[in-house]
Amino acid sequence: FCIDYVTFKSRLIHAPGTVRDDLVGGYGLGNIVPPHNTATAGYGEAAASALRILQARNEETQPLEGHLRAALAYLLRNQWRRDRCFACAQKGFIPGGFSEHPASGRIRIDYVQHAWSALGHGGRALGLLKAP
Repeated sequence: FCIDYVTFKSRLIHAPGTVRDDLVGGYGLGNIVPPHNTATAGYGEAAASALRILQARNEETQPLEGHLRAALAYLLRNQWRRDRCFACAQKGFIPGGFSEHPASGRIRIDYVQHAWSALGHGGRALGLLKAP
C-alpha cells in the first residue's frame, strides 16, 4: 500500500517545465495555487518510507528518488530565511521555520514538524544524511 500510495501521489509533485522554477518539487494540484509546504512534507515523509521498502526489496528506486529529491529541494527553498522573508513581521520571525505555503506568513508547529521530518527521513533514505 505504501508504495502504491506514494506512486499515486508522485503525480502531484511539480516537474520542471510545468511550473515556475521555484515551484518545482512542490506538491500541488496545478500552477495557479502555490504548492503547500505541509502537503509536500507529508509526501516526503511517505516517500522516504516507500523508498526504504524498495531499497530493502532491491527494487527500482530511481523514479521515486527523483520525486523525493525534488520535494526536499522545494522544502529547503521555502524554509524561512531573512533574505526571503519580505512580508514577515520581525517580531516572531523564526529562521529555519516553515509556513503553510510561500504566500503565507503564518507558522504552526505541524508545518515545521512535517517539513523537518521529511528532510531528515528523506535525506537518510537518499543517502544524503547519516543515521544518528
